[in-house]
Formats: sequence, C-alpha cells, structure tokens
Amino acid sequence: MVGEFHIHTIYSDGTLTPVEVLEYVSGKRDYIAITDHDILTGSIEAYNICKKYNVKSIIGVEVSTNIGEESIHILGYFKDDKNLQPLIEVLDQIRNNRKERLFKIKDKLKLYFDIDLDTKDLEKLTSVTRGSIGRQIIKQGYKYSMKEIFDKFIGTNCKAYVPTLKISPKEAI
Repeated sequence: MVGEFHIHTIYSDGTLTPVEVLEYVSGKRDYIAITDHDILTGSIEAYNICKKYNVKSIIGVEVSTNIGEESIHILGYFKDDKNLQPLIEVLDQIRNNRKERLFKIKDKLKLYFDIDLDTKDLEKLTSVTRGSIGRQIIKQGYKYSMKEIFDKFIGTNCKAYVPTLKISPKEAI
C-alpha cells in the first residue's frame, strides 16, 4: 500500500484540481488525502469521486493554528463527510480573514518594496496563502524566487508580513 496524505489543490495553494490529482495518482497511490489550507471542499470532492480512479481518498484539511507568534499547521483527517459543518464554519472565518490579509500585504509590498501586486487572480481563490501571493509576484514578472519572496518580503518578521487569523492547536484538534 502506498499513500500520499498531504496534498494541496487549487482550493488553497496547489496547482491541480481534485480530479487532476486523482488522475495523476491513479495507479501510483492506493490512498490519498487532500489537505488544503483551511478548506475541505477539494477533499470532499475527491472523497466523493475517488472510486472512479481506483484510489481511496480520506477527507483532510490543514488547519492554520498558532501558539504566540509561532505558526503551527495541523493536519486533520476524517472518516467521512458527516458532522463537519462546525469545522467548515470556523474555516470560513479563517479564509475570509486571509482575503482581508491579502490587501494588507498588497499595500505593504507597494509601500516597502515597490511591488504592485495585481490581486485579480488571487481574489478568485478560495484560500489565499502567502504561497499563492508569492507565485503571483513571480507570475507578474518580478525576478524573485519563492525563497527570496519569503525571506525578504512576506515571511515572518518581514516588512510585508501580515499574520492571519489562527485558532489555537487545542481548538483545531
């Protein structure tokens, strides 16, 4: 048995749809879990159609939490799609905050680094992460690597860093 239990899709900062993930892993993995940042949509989608691809899918999510200033991502896995509504409501709040954070980061990138971030594509995402912001900076033609973007601009303690709403690890668990 071979599995992959930490996969991101277009619902957070991945590049493939859940169907494309299933097509890609078909014949290569027996089990998968899509664990997008703070959203269950892609994981539930894969769970509901995985049999067509001869793969077993476990519903999962990567929840952003923190203790003090330290960011801790917790992977959560579920046996089915029942009774998830309370979690979905909390994740909705976290994602709404991520969209608000996008515009604060945009303003800081312009102010401190003269990077004029076009947010049209990012606004369409269901979960805007710093990874998706970094890819957008590169897509717009700025000659930086993801490492440079995080190290110099949007990483913790950088001038354009803006923390996101996070719950405690205890709340996530």
